[in-house]
Amino acid sequence: MGMPEFTKKLVETRMEKLCRTQRFKLTGNFKRLAFRIREDRVTLFEEKPLPTDKRLLVDKPIAQFRYNTASNTWTLYCMDAYYAWNIYMHLDSTLNFDSLLNEVEQDPTGLFWK
Repeated sequence: MGMPEFTKKLVETRMEKLCRTQRFKLTGNFKRLAFRIREDRVTLFEEKPLPTDKRLLVDKPIAQFRYNTASNTWTLYCMDAYYAWNIYMHLDSTLNFDSLLNEVEQDPTGLFWK
């Protein structure tokens, strides 16, 4: 089951703003931030050209936000070296999506903007 439509629209607005502001902090070749919403998950990722063919873009996941419909809470996930999502242990689940988004943006642990 997905998130309520109002919540989805609010999240889209916040994610679009993040993608616009953070893209200037990216280094290296052309890169672009984007996000995808599927059911109860919002995935933030970086798009960059494939080294062997600059016309093709590949996604590099940065963070994932999961919405719990029963409790209306959000949980933040980070990706490990084995490309598995793990709960971000430095913040508890919360009703406040913006607090998780701020954590990703500030990245005090260095887990997101590697």
